[in-house]
Amino acid sequence: MKFEEQETARDAATSQAAKNENENLTAPIITHPQAAEKVESVFIRIPEAMEIMQCSRSTVQRCFAEINKKLRAKGCFVIAGRCNRREFYDAIGLER
Repeated sequence: MKFEEQETARDAATSQAAKNENENLTAPIITHPQAAEKVESVFIRIPEAMEIMQCSRSTVQRCFAEINKKLRAKGCFVIAGRCNRREFYDAIGLER
């Protein structure tokens, strides 16, 4: 065997060994039968809140702003246009 052929064979063996090692390190993918179901988000968005409250977008935005203001005062992270679902239901008097 020539030097170049030996080098190519060694590179191929090394890459195959690395590939086998990576395959052994990969965790198996486990799927749950209910994984396809929609998971309810922690945050509620304006369109969903509009349906629940049966009111206009601006009313929901005011409600979100007030709830988010209270959460911000507690030191929580808030996102504009979204509201913590639990706090939203508490604010409008619904149980979930």
